[in-house]
Amino acid sequence: MLLLVFLLVLSSLIIIRARIRFRSYFLEEQNKYRDLQYYDETLRRNFKDLNFKEELLGSEYENITTLYEVTKDISKTLNMDEVFHTFRGILKNSMDIDDCVLTSSFDKKTKGDYPFTFPLDLGKNDTRALFVKGMRVEDKDKFIILANQFALVFKRAQLYRTIQELSITDSLTQILVKRYCMVRFNEEFLRSERKKLNLSCLMLDVDNFKDYNDRFGHLVGDVILAEVARMISDSIREIDLLGRFGGEEFLLILPETDKQEALFVAERIRKTVVERVIKAYDEVLRVTLSIGVTTFPQDGQDTNELIDRADRALYQAKHVGKNRVCLYSPRQSKG
Repeated sequence: MLLLVFLLVLSSLIIIRARIRFRSYFLEEQNKYRDLQYYDETLRRNFKDLNFKEELLGSEYENITTLYEVTKDISKTLNMDEVFHTFRGILKNSMDIDDCVLTSSFDKKTKGDYPFTFPLDLGKNDTRALFVKGMRVEDKDKFIILANQFALVFKRAQLYRTIQELSITDSLTQILVKRYCMVRFNEEFLRSERKKLNLSCLMLDVDNFKDYNDRFGHLVGDVILAEVARMISDSIREIDLLGRFGGEEFLLILPETDKQEALFVAERIRKTVVERVIKAYDEVLRVTLSIGVTTFPQDGQDTNELIDRADRALYQAKHVGKNRVCLYSPRQSKG
């Protein structure tokens, strides 16, 4: 009997111990399973993050590539109009916008037609902006990046034009320097020769300019030259070429102009100058011009001949009383 009880107690203890061990094992496995679930969820989240970052990297790569292509394309020229034309074409192709214009940021009409405005930092007194219509909201950030790059390239083109203008423009009179005027004169001469067109050359000189300098000083003399250059410029066409030939002497080239037409232009300039009052500091002055005229092909077969003979005609105008226009004649000679 005691043996039976002992065996029952022993078997109960064995069963209890087995249950405890099983429960412990079960809990351990359950924890492992939970850990596996956690790791699985973590891996899924990390995978999603990787996908998101990959998309971001792809988007950034696309933006950088687009920026590089834009910069490369719009940097191919230093002409401001061509820079903008290229930039607008890129915007239409890459962002599918309706249109983009470059104009003053104060242009109310354009603001009404173009909902998005991007002011450009082009300099202290430059108020231009890019106006865009038909742009998607999600493309706004991309457009701003491209617009900033456009502004940099556009400013470089502006600087190039300024340097170019400084190199060909006389700082006092704001007309062409002699060197560049002669380059353009030669080009016009070749064109006139090839197409059998008239081309007139005028040499203009301010009468008694040395006396004005000696009496009133060089600052007054500078004002006289600048004002005379402005009066001549206002009296000619856009296709005509006006340059400062030296000191108080000017060279004026009139394409497709015969001798009588050149005489008419010269007289108009002379009368304009003699009738105009020049205010130079505290001085109020009037000046006159003497002008010599030659015309291709009658008076010369190259630019040097035309200038030399126009200078002879100018000397003749000085010799016979100043404030007049003289046409070149083979009888004229210097000295």
